[in-house]
Amino acid sequence: AQVQELVDAGVTVQADVRAAQGESDEQGQAALMDDMVNKNYSAIIASPISDGNLVPPTEKAHAQGIPVINAIGGFCSCMDVYVGPKHYMSGELAAQWIAEKLGEQGGEVAVIMGLPKESAARGRTKGFGDWLAQNAPNVQLVDVQNADWDRTKAKDVMDTLLKKHPNLSAVYVNNDTMAMGALEAVKAAGKLGTVLVVGNDGTSEALKSVQDGELSATVNIYPDFGGKIAVDIALRALAGQELPRVIYTSQAIIDPTNVGLPAEEVIGWSGLKFEE
Repeated sequence: AQVQELVDAGVTVQADVRAAQGESDEQGQAALMDDMVNKNYSAIIASPISDGNLVPPTEKAHAQGIPVINAIGGFCSCMDVYVGPKHYMSGELAAQWIAEKLGEQGGEVAVIMGLPKESAARGRTKGFGDWLAQNAPNVQLVDVQNADWDRTKAKDVMDTLLKKHPNLSAVYVNNDTMAMGALEAVKAAGKLGTVLVVGNDGTSEALKSVQDGELSATVNIYPDFGGKIAVDIALRALAGQELPRVIYTSQAIIDPTNVGLPAEEVIGWSGLKFEE
């Protein structure tokens, strides 16, 4: 969408968009980026699956003078700029929402974590736990289990959590793909509405599920807007502007009270203006 806006504004730009086979295909993603470097693109915007899988192709890109912008992925320290949400804050938003819903009575909660080697999973999990420890002593974090961003694994993990912790009141799931798997397990156990399920990312499937009254909430990180900002930053890098290492983008908790509102209204997005 951002590239089309640039073209409409008279800016000559072409984009090659590719994706790995899945959210754990680290080698496949690195091979795609290697190919882009070999084609000597002017700039590369990447979303690393882990903190380290795109380090070699990034170093190769830098050797050829190609700037690399990290859009919302694992925190690859050698990339020029990180554009995306503060993952620690994502966890805080989820923790605050759950604590408010549980109220003074509190309850037991758990986390289904993504790939531990990826900074988003670590940051979201830590932000969630830290916020509860500091602000909600009546809410007890009883378990943290990995599901590696996989929907089926998350369903199995949720099955186990429900059996292991029969008094579980809520679960925070590090991304919406896994959250939908966890939701399947909650529904199968007959605990929809009894056990809160909060996801992360704001995927279209998750937002529809919130609207349908099934998924309790999701932390929307607005990847569409983040991607647009990343394109803007890539152009600035090519123009030689001095840029900060980290640019945090907006995020918000979405639940039945605001799921029907336009995203622009929720976070106050006014769009980017481009001129030739």
